Amino acid sequence: MNKSSFKKIISAVNDQSRVRGSTHRFYTYPAGFSPVFVETAIKSLTKINDLVLDPFMGGGTTLIEALRAERKVVGIDLNPIATFVTKVKSTKISRKNHDNIEKWADDMSKNIHFKLKDNKFIKKAFAVINYKGLGKKEISNLKKIIKGAAFYLKELKKIKNKKENDFLRLLLLRCLHSTLHDKRPIADFYVFKSKIRSNSLDMLQGMEDLDPFLKNFRSKLKIYNKSSSQSHKIKELKSKKVSLILTSPPYPGINIPYSRWQIH
Repeated sequence: MNKSSFKKIISAVNDQSRVRGSTHRFYTYPAGFSPVFVETAIKSLTKINDLVLDPFMGGGTTLIEALRAERKVVGIDLNPIATFVTKVKSTKISRKNHDNIEKWADDMSKNIHFKLKDNKFIKKAFAVINYKGLGKKEISNLKKIIKGAAFYLKELKKIKNKKENDFLRLLLLRCLHSTLHDKRPIADFYVFKSKIRSNSLDMLQGMEDLDPFLKNFRSKLKIYNKSSSQSHKIKELKSKKVSLILTSPPYPGINIPYSRWQIH
């Protein structure tokens, strides 16, 4: 690495700009790192068609930037949420998929409601929530949002196309996360409802931005839901030398709720 590349990487490390572009904003995964840094590191330390590895891929920042830089990439994560989020963020959708998703989300944003009987999803969600510190109004808002999510999921069962179903499932995850995670006071149901339309349009725009880099993406990208301790068994890592390992690993002694949200 030459002096110029080194300076670019140091500058990127210090970048504090808001995350934007491509599909990076699909879901805010804990302990992520800046796409600006990842892009700079990949372009400075590897060449086109080199293999990049992220053994703790989380929300898939490394994978998206590797695709944008025309590198091959392998991502590994034990958390099924990370695997799901990254697959949706990096899966090419057709114009028909795009139009179907946009129409369904628009209709849902108009028709979603919370007036339904408790089902298995609702009962399970209510059972795991810690209501300590929440007032009556916030508890009421929270329960309405959970019931709205249950209605969304019930209607989603009618979508048989896997790409569309997965995209819309992640849309719900993003709407719930942005409404409930680490937020106080808990917003009104209609705030959650409005996010379905606005977030769907933002996500679809992100897919359009990434689309030019998804040509033959299946041969460039591999995602594994397993422990990184099993990476030596992955065929892509046996057949091709890894040029760069780029990751944001778990931090010993620091409790990061990778699969939980904070509602307080």
